Amino acid sequence: MAKYRTIQTNFVGGEMDPTGLGRVDSERYGKALVFARNVYIQPLGGAFRREGLKYIATTTTSQAGRLVPFSFNTDQDYLIIFTPGEFKVYKDDVLQATVTSSPISALTATHIAEMRWTQSADTLILVHEDVQPIKITRTSHTAWTAAAITFTNIPSYDYGSGAEPVISGTRGWPKSITFFASRTWLGGLGSRPQTLLASKVGDFFNLISTTTNDDDGLDITIDDDQVNGIQDLVAGRGLQIFTSGGEFEIRPSLGDPITPNLIATQLRRQTKHGSESVKPVSLEGTTLFIERGGFVLRSFLYNDFEQNYTSSPITTYNSSVIRTPVAMTHRASTEGFIGDYVYIANSDGTVAVLSYMRDQNLAAFSLFETEGVVEDIITLNREIYAIVKRTINSATVRFIEKLDSTLKLDAAETATNGSPTTSWTGFDHLDGESCSVFGDDFILADATPASGAITTGEEVEDVEIGLPFLCRIKTVPLEVPVQGQPISGEIKRLVYTNVRLYESRQVIVKVNGNTFEPSFVSFGDFVLDQPVSLFSGWKKSYLRGFAEDAQVEITQTEPLEFKVLSLVIAFGYR
Repeated sequence: MAKYRTIQTNFVGGEMDPTGLGRVDSERYGKALVFARNVYIQPLGGAFRREGLKYIATTTTSQAGRLVPFSFNTDQDYLIIFTPGEFKVYKDDVLQATVTSSPISALTATHIAEMRWTQSADTLILVHEDVQPIKITRTSHTAWTAAAITFTNIPSYDYGSGAEPVISGTRGWPKSITFFASRTWLGGLGSRPQTLLASKVGDFFNLISTTTNDDDGLDITIDDDQVNGIQDLVAGRGLQIFTSGGEFEIRPSLGDPITPNLIATQLRRQTKHGSESVKPVSLEGTTLFIERGGFVLRSFLYNDFEQNYTSSPITTYNSSVIRTPVAMTHRASTEGFIGDYVYIANSDGTVAVLSYMRDQNLAAFSLFETEGVVEDIITLNREIYAIVKRTINSATVRFIEKLDSTLKLDAAETATNGSPTTSWTGFDHLDGESCSVFGDDFILADATPASGAITTGEEVEDVEIGLPFLCRIKTVPLEVPVQGQPISGEIKRLVYTNVRLYESRQVIVKVNGNTFEPSFVSFGDFVLDQPVSLFSGWKKSYLRGFAEDAQVEITQTEPLEFKVLSLVIAFGYR
């Protein structure tokens, strides 16, 4: 029986939909994984363990809420958390202010879940079709106010019983909002879901609409073959308009302004897919949106040659990771995370993560899982925050957490002491729950906080306490031509795997129902009382048995460093 070797040099195909496993002819197949859980797919091809989640706070009475980023400048970023009847403001993860006055006091859970927002300088504007738009103003870290917006010169419309203002408590309010071309744009009016309003240039709450002055406001309805309610507005090269039945853009001709007399010719339909009410994200000159139905992620991209937009699916091979999303956000490159990443919170609580570099033709998905349900996710100054619903000591709680590359656990908190000790406090949010514990970078025995306190079995100077999560990747079935013939479905004798790792401390190799654990133990002087060293290089596991689908699963039993670069499989075949 001849022995053959094949190498998977990268994983940039990401997690592939199970229905795509027959596509051995696809270039993506040899780079794909059956699943990629709690890992990032790096642009260079490796699968790296995700960060832990740091505990920041618990939402008020653990209610469902919404996260809104607020960036006044590069040094003053705020996280705003809305829950029914209030919002709280955090800076550098420290509570600065709580606002419960009117009109915030009237916001319900439904309003908060469905609202849209836009920000300019020190002002945040919230809209919802059932709520008069709200202006939130910052005057200092701790001083925030909220007030209902009074628009002037609101256009009228004849609803059949006489002319009435197009937005009001009777006819409804805007569903979406953005700033573009020195105007405020309002879309999806309550009783006119296909209508757009724009303010007078530079006068953001003045909706005067005439055809006399070029800088006056605008009132235009999308005329289409069906009623397509406006879901979102995105300011790009033009004003992108995402509706339930298609995608539109307002783009003036070169040298022309957007004016009341020209607007009808500047509004054009681009594609006809329709979108869900999940806020799109913009990156690398493209806008990503969730197609109507909630199972396809599309790229809305301007084609200079054809002078219009295309709307291509990104999830052709990865559709199983998109599960009726509820939120989406984007993080640009950071130290250790080169490239763009898109985070999509699914309705089942998982997070689909897209590693994206359009110029490199990279679009690789993985899936994050945690002991709970991620209900919302946003980016604030390249940090990812989430609301996570968890069950702690049999009670339902909602934590505000953020991805933190220094942590190995979720819902995690850390503590430091000047000298070694076994007594630790400050973990009240995990009271009654069995937790994993790291001390001085050693894995210690699990502990259950009581009144926020734990006792470690060893004296240590630093601890991290939280909920464990593990990484898993699994290759697609082995497919390599032997003497020019395919061997799909043929019996193969498995000989060994050789995994190339980078700065890792534990991997478990599973093949054909058998489990193998390469050793990471070091020998020599000065290794006692030291954590296992990070290892970079090859780890070989000798296998046994036969299989039709030779697949390798690489996983963990401990929440430790995990960075897989490539994989060699040796097999015998007659």
